[in-house]
Amino acid sequence: MIKYTLQGFEPGIFLVYRFFISTILALIILFPGRKTVLNSLRKHPTQIFLASFFGVTISLGALFLGLEKTTVLDSNIITSINPLIVVIAGAIFLNERVPSKEKFGAGLAFLGTIIAIVVPVVLGSENKIQLEGDVMIVLYMLADIVAVILIKKLLQKKVSSSLLSNISFIIGFITLTPIVLLSTPASEVINEIKSTPINYHLGVWYMAILSGTIAYYLRNKAQKTIEVGKVGLFAYLVPVVSVPVAVIWLQEKITLPFIVGAILIVIGVFIAEMNSSLRKKLL
Repeated sequence: MIKYTLQGFEPGIFLVYRFFISTILALIILFPGRKTVLNSLRKHPTQIFLASFFGVTISLGALFLGLEKTTVLDSNIITSINPLIVVIAGAIFLNERVPSKEKFGAGLAFLGTIIAIVVPVVLGSENKIQLEGDVMIVLYMLADIVAVILIKKLLQKKVSSSLLSNISFIIGFITLTPIVLLSTPASEVINEIKSTPINYHLGVWYMAILSGTIAYYLRNKAQKTIEVGKVGLFAYLVPVVSVPVAVIWLQEKITLPFIVGAILIVIGVFIAEMNSSLRKKLL
């Protein structure tokens, strides 16, 4: 949906527009419990700000800039290793246990990602712009991991899931808007929003409400009750939907390096996540 909607909006304007909608919703949702919100902000101001800044401003900013220059297929290959990295980060920063099979699987999946991204560059089949987009997707993934760890720590301190998801968009709007306005005058931002066809506006509203306010709340809610590594496992479902849609709707093409990289990633993920008794029988 981001890739499609970027055909109608510049990344910065898209994000400011999206965050504006999410901010209005956040203010409505948080207003009844404003005393609790202010109390949490007084107790954990730095952590809440950093979780929001990494999880929204940097993470989504990099994602939108990346998807403008690369393909959905490449972004899926890169982010497919995100759950395994989250598992490792959880072990380092949250003392969650990581079995050796998960470490091996993570390494294999990482190798698959490198093949899918680097080989096309070496062979000259991928241009510099797409490589820049891939780098931005990596930045998005790393920033999101930092945010996940910070959010988990805040949830352990009894900070509300709803507060964290909604305040993040308010902070995202406050921090990103001045940056966008430095390069694009407010009049141009307003004119682009007013002149863009309705189908692209629907994409922004979808991202703001369903993929933003609701989705971020649900992910934070999940992290409150299970380990961050288990939350990350559901990210493996993303390519199941997005790859066919990217090929059919956006006419993106599957290349040989993509296939090789995807196979290695699937094997790595399988080794990392399958039951240990089954692994012994197979290996």
